[in-house]
Amino acid sequence: MKKRVVITGMGIVTSLGAGVDATALALKESRSAIDTITSFDASKHRTSQGGEVDPKILECGLDENPRFPLGRSSKLLLRACTEALESAKLATSEKQYIKAPLIVGTTLGGMLAGQRYHRAILLQEDTRKYAPLLGDALCRQPFHIASILGIVGEVIVLNNACASGLSAIGCAYEHVRLGKTAFAIAGGYDEMSDFTHAGFNALQLVTSDKCRPFDKNRSGLILGEGAGIVVIEELEHAIKRRAVVYAEIIGYGQTSDAYHITKPDPKAQGAARAICAATEEALIMPEAIDYVNAHGTGTPSNDIMEAKALYLALGAYARKVPVSSTKPFTGHLLGAAGATESIFSVISLQKNIIPENLNLETPDPECDLNIVTGGSKKQDIKVVLSNSFGFGGSNSAMLFRKFE
Repeated sequence: MKKRVVITGMGIVTSLGAGVDATALALKESRSAIDTITSFDASKHRTSQGGEVDPKILECGLDENPRFPLGRSSKLLLRACTEALESAKLATSEKQYIKAPLIVGTTLGGMLAGQRYHRAILLQEDTRKYAPLLGDALCRQPFHIASILGIVGEVIVLNNACASGLSAIGCAYEHVRLGKTAFAIAGGYDEMSDFTHAGFNALQLVTSDKCRPFDKNRSGLILGEGAGIVVIEELEHAIKRRAVVYAEIIGYGQTSDAYHITKPDPKAQGAARAICAATEEALIMPEAIDYVNAHGTGTPSNDIMEAKALYLALGAYARKVPVSSTKPFTGHLLGAAGATESIFSVISLQKNIIPENLNLETPDPECDLNIVTGGSKKQDIKVVLSNSFGFGGSNSAMLFRKFE
């Protein structure tokens, strides 16, 4: 018999701040945290705007080993993991261990550490000050965090492009649902770097304007950084240890377009199949969905594709259900996007609010959806659909239900 799966812990850090409370307040107040990038010179790019995390937030009060310092990605992930474990009452003291899987998604890993070392070589600088951070390059951050926090279950790192964070939560959900583990720690993380910013500029996906999902005049995305982690637990196990249940996961879908390395399938069939898989697993009709937290990047092709996917999956109800993208609040967090937006979705369930789709001025008739504008919307919410779509045609969809 398949298990019921709930969320019993959440940790989040973005440009909005650290913690669920700070995040919820910013969403309620429609307060964006997009500002001038300060960690590198972005003046040569189409935009110098981004969603950076305040460096002070990344100091978790844990002593670092000077021989093995943590890079920015590891600090983001550590902050989110620490908060998630504390909120789930699973934080350990010395010589205790957490016997659970750690499953996380990322697109960049430790890109920044590798970039700085490589640049020092090219400029014939002394590389010794960057060498210690090479241990934090690639995608080794979850292994460092497991060591620091005493997590001794399997460590799995996924790279499903911008769907990575939600795919990781989906993988953990399946582990718990099938009885492989009583609980799991899952989410996503990514950092800002000059290399990544330059890459998205080269692809002409970054806007010189504001990020305007579903607006007729949208011209691209704004990048950000952050991490989101949730503790996913089997319901009976959570009840036995008297854990606080924040929400229930009732359905998950994952598909591939098999279409193009960067462009979404304009027919939206893969994305629609992911949404349908989630609703079928949840055994609900489209009309049971109270809010859609859209992927909504603000790029011309993505937003039209997502609107089509909702039409295909939800039928006529796609034009009625409230929809918003939260990326104008934080920027596009790449591998962290699906994880942080899952937490946004749970906040919507808990607070009964639908965040505003910021910066929408001229609705695109090709995205004929019920886009939420004019401030956050107060509404009784019981079920939220969250979508994440990535390069290469990776599609994830998950349904969260209020636990009562």
